[in-house]
Amino acid sequence: MSRNNTRILGNKLFMKEVLPGSREENSIIRELKSIFSEYIDWFDIIQTPSLTWFDKECLLECGSSVYKCRALPYTISAEIEGYPVEAVLDNGYIKLLEDREYSIVFIEFPLEIDLVKYIVLELSKYDNVQAIIFYDKNPGIIRCCVVTGDYIYSTYTGSPPPVPVLSIAREDYSEIIRSKCRLRISVKTLVNKYSTAKTIVMGINGSKDDEIHLTAHHDHWFTGFSDNLVGLEILYKLATIFSEKRSVYSIVLISYTSRELGGLNYSSWYWSWGSRYYLKTISERSGLDKVFLNINIDAIYDYPIEIYSNPSLKHCIEELNNLRFKYVGFDNIGFDSFSYTINGIPACTFTSFNTMKSFYHTNMDNGVGFKYEVLGNFVENVKRLIRCIEEKNVKYSSMIEYMMNTIDYRDSIELRNLLTKLMYLDKLIENEEERVRFITKYFTSFTYIPGLKYEYVSDILGSIKLLKRLMNTIGEYLDRSIEVIDIDNVIASFKITKYNEKEILDILNKLISTRSIQYDRVFEKEVVKYIRSRKE
Repeated sequence: MSRNNTRILGNKLFMKEVLPGSREENSIIRELKSIFSEYIDWFDIIQTPSLTWFDKECLLECGSSVYKCRALPYTISAEIEGYPVEAVLDNGYIKLLEDREYSIVFIEFPLEIDLVKYIVLELSKYDNVQAIIFYDKNPGIIRCCVVTGDYIYSTYTGSPPPVPVLSIAREDYSEIIRSKCRLRISVKTLVNKYSTAKTIVMGINGSKDDEIHLTAHHDHWFTGFSDNLVGLEILYKLATIFSEKRSVYSIVLISYTSRELGGLNYSSWYWSWGSRYYLKTISERSGLDKVFLNINIDAIYDYPIEIYSNPSLKHCIEELNNLRFKYVGFDNIGFDSFSYTINGIPACTFTSFNTMKSFYHTNMDNGVGFKYEVLGNFVENVKRLIRCIEEKNVKYSSMIEYMMNTIDYRDSIELRNLLTKLMYLDKLIENEEERVRFITKYFTSFTYIPGLKYEYVSDILGSIKLLKRLMNTIGEYLDRSIEVIDIDNVIASFKITKYNEKEILDILNKLISTRSIQYDRVFEKEVVKYIRSRKE
């Protein structure tokens, strides 16, 4: 397959930066409707309340030289003067290489973008820090990522960063540092807290009402070639296939808005807002029962294609080309598929995010080096996955096998008892699909340790897995104050030292028992509700 055979990747309309609620988004929604129209039976456009943000102007003056910069969302407008100071991130600690009044701090982007906001929050504790400017490891690269001022990841609140946060090219950073000039920053941004963004939903009817949702997102930074125009192109190819040879299931193709930013009230869980809002809407309107499966496509560049998936789908994923498509674990909170997972719907994301970290969310995500043969192979494997699910359904036994790998003989009796109950859930819930949805909905969690030693788990029994991981790596946190947070709830908070390390290990072990008991109570409560609902 070549670029000449594409409908979206060769379309200049899509190559512009597209933000939720923008004129560019309105244009591509119209274009998507036109491109897909001959292959679909129906469509709907979901009006999505969204916060949106625009970088209108970013200039950095150094003596007589003026450099272009990129403000990082959610930086607000500012005029600032100060002096360049370098900082480095070393083993989870930030070191300022100079102490100056009115410091404008330059620091390299970390490999893990999730650390950016914690670097900002840590540096902003210094009263003399006026602004923070990130540069990339490689020259010529401008990177963009959302920075909030909230230490945790909240679904309902947040704030802009405490100081302006910018990105510049590495070569410009080098010139500025050599010149030691006084700096002046001029940043103009626009925030619309009450924007209306748009998701487009398109259907190809099957012989069953049950739906398989094939999803991608259309909002993107810079050109956004791999993230995520390739995803849209794949949706188009799948539409042409399933319009001719229909699936047993109804195929619903969705291009989501507000994937990259958009959560209301500066929500620090800013991503995947469009998919969360849509699923909430259809849940209130008609229920989610007919949504059988989600296959999400995000950030596709090269092989290997990694698959984050509900383990109930693993038997079908293993039938794909395992040299090019690799199952790597449970669904990941970083993708729109996780919006389905937290609603109990089996979901997976296909991605090559780890092969494109060097240019992820940068001006270099422009299609250079992209191998177009990936498209055809990818489409065939998604088609193969759907055919397998049609024939073999989801498997609860795969979920049990996955969960049993969580424990060993040293684990608490409470955790082992919980897993025994889950193993024999078929005695209470006969339908295999409903058992899979039950476990997925009530036992998936996003648990994390915020800060410069950021760690997270999004998984079934995720809080228990993170607590166990912390026990195994506790030495890495010596002399640090840490919190363990499950979504918005703090479940542990302490400072670890050599003096108290042994006692904290004991505390963590007891916390695992406590979390197991809490999961057990959820199990008992929700099973009773399920049985009652089936009798009504």
